[in-house]
Order: sequence, then structure tokens, then C-alpha cells
Amino acid sequence: MASIVAGTVASERAGVLARQGIRMDHATLAAWVDTGADEAVLVVRRMMKIPLLPARLFADETSAPVLEKGRGSTKTD
Repeated sequence: MASIVAGTVASERAGVLARQGIRMDHATLAAWVDTGADEAVLVVRRMMKIPLLPARLFADETSAPVLEKGRGSTKTD
């Protein structure tokens, strides 16, 4: 399914490039999209593991000013 979608998008992009005078085969563009997606999956998997590595997870609890409804001024909670 991904290759079908990548092929469709690549065909459209090849048309856009052709109108700009750049000749590019849609199969080449589809291969680039497929390769990029494969690499992105590796990055996302790694990013999902990093927060789960430590025994404790810390979060910043710094207050930030927000607009108070109806007044247009800021308040901090």
C-alpha cells in the first residue's frame, strides 16, 4: 500500500517538476520517498525508546503566563 501511495505522490510531483523544466522519473521519486520513510521509522523507534530508558522521568513544572478569559491580560497558575 505504501508503494502505491508513494507512486501516486511521486507521479504528481514529477508533473510539477516537469512543468518547471526538470525531468524526473516518478519511479525514482517513489524510491526516494520509500527510502526516506524507512530511515524515518528507525529514528522514530529510537525516539520512542529514549524516554523509557531511565528509571525516573522528570518534567518541568515552571509556570507560564496565559491569557485570562475575558480580561485579555495574563495570569500565572
